[in-house]
Amino acid sequence: MNKKIEIYIACGSGIATSTVVQEKVKQILAQSNIQASITKGNINQIPSKAETVDLILVTTRYVKPVKVPILPVFSLISGINEEQTAQKIVEECHRIIKGDKNGSCIISYSKHHGYGGIGYATRCHFYFKLCL
Repeated sequence: MNKKIEIYIACGSGIATSTVVQEKVKQILAQSNIQASITKGNINQIPSKAETVDLILVTTRYVKPVKVPILPVFSLISGINEEQTAQKIVEECHRIIKGDKNGSCIISYSKHHGYGGIGYATRCHFYFKLCL
């Protein structure tokens, strides 16, 4: 029996883009036969939600450290690289199901944030693969 993954989707207000992403994530997970409980809210709730979920998906920039994986998913709204984002979500869910505690956490940092590290650039953000 597969583990049911707890996912939190956060956007600026917790209403608009998180709702659209929630529906797309449901479809992505259903196609991959992954069971999940998905809640949504705003970006300010991440610190408290991080204690009770397995994965956090964000539609906006979030730079504070948490102990669960965070994936930027704005591409599910824009349509740019949507398939790659869907694949990352599925891969991270499979990692969680397997109980891999040494998996990746992908966090977005603004170019202006000044974070020094290895990442790859996109239009607005650098993405860093970190191990927690």
